Amino acid sequence: MIDKIISIDETTLNRVLSKHFKDGFIIITADKSYITDTERKERFNSLKRDVVNAGYSYIPVYGGYKETDPETGKQYDAPSFEYGLLVPNQKPFSNKSKDDDNLIELGKKLAAKYDQETFLYKPKGDDYNSYWVDANGNFVQNFKGLTINDMSQEFFTKLYHSKNPQKKDRRFTLVTEIYLNKAPNNASEAYSRFGEQFFNLNENKMFHLSNNPNLVIDKNYKPKQGQLGKGFYVTKNINDWGEESIGKRDYIYQIINFDELNIAKPTDQPSRKELVDFGLKMGFYKMGKVIKPNGEIVKDLDGNDLIRPIETDKYKKYATYQDPMTGSSIDFLEQEYLKSKGFDGKEPYYSRDGHQIIIWNYDKIKLKRIK
Repeated sequence: MIDKIISIDETTLNRVLSKHFKDGFIIITADKSYITDTERKERFNSLKRDVVNAGYSYIPVYGGYKETDPETGKQYDAPSFEYGLLVPNQKPFSNKSKDDDNLIELGKKLAAKYDQETFLYKPKGDDYNSYWVDANGNFVQNFKGLTINDMSQEFFTKLYHSKNPQKKDRRFTLVTEIYLNKAPNNASEAYSRFGEQFFNLNENKMFHLSNNPNLVIDKNYKPKQGQLGKGFYVTKNINDWGEESIGKRDYIYQIINFDELNIAKPTDQPSRKELVDFGLKMGFYKMGKVIKPNGEIVKDLDGNDLIRPIETDKYKKYATYQDPMTGSSIDFLEQEYLKSKGFDGKEPYYSRDGHQIIIWNYDKIKLKRIK
């Protein structure tokens, strides 16, 4: 098992799962102290199927335990594991939250089916309180955790002690490590893990290639126009970038604080309607009549003047670039929209030059030249 999972620190865990904190989630297990290892795996797989069939996705999380004797300082090298599922309160393949009541009902049904005394429930919202809930829906105990890591630690520590009451001896200190599954290596493996949310735990290692041996990025940085708009382009895989252009540059820089940047995922990016509404609000569009080049006003099917959002002079001032593939000139507008939502950059749906991310809040970037 150890070769298929990866231990993650508190910062990384909170980063990859932070989007679920506000939407809410449950953490539950199918484990019991009296079952065999084979039964344990079968029940865990059955639990995953039940979650998917209920219309939710899941994130397998594992608590790894090592015991230390304070008198000798000796610690066991190999951890043992407890299995759990974190079930986010979100629609599958979407960043939209679901009904909070349905999630707790799911937790109750699963707790009853797998004979669990309680499950951990974090309600939707900014409140830091989570609750131990039994199969009847009774709130048995509350727990205040400021992060996903706090709540995961609480869940696995309680699970461990419930299964191993004889190991609460004060001579030993319980050290809990949290593990997540490694991302799938191929499409076939991803399909076999349908319903699971995957995370690339190395995505914080991002690089920029340059011909400048003394590159400095600050708020006065003058970016060049690229496929995703004007900005500072970085990649997690240097070899993916086009060998005929970026790949031949002499110097490699690492963004050493990438974890601190708020990067928009594809699911965070606005729809066309959201962009138009934002453009109207910010003065990039105005409602007006559609006029042909010969001066004729375009009519709708009822014979009325066709009224639609039209570009203002402010739009034309900023829209100085058209994508050669799509002809689109709205990259700047999407960038302004995401800035207004607090994002420092974005990851595209697709990139011609390999996996890349654009960053536009230059004063937040910290670089270190590594080659």
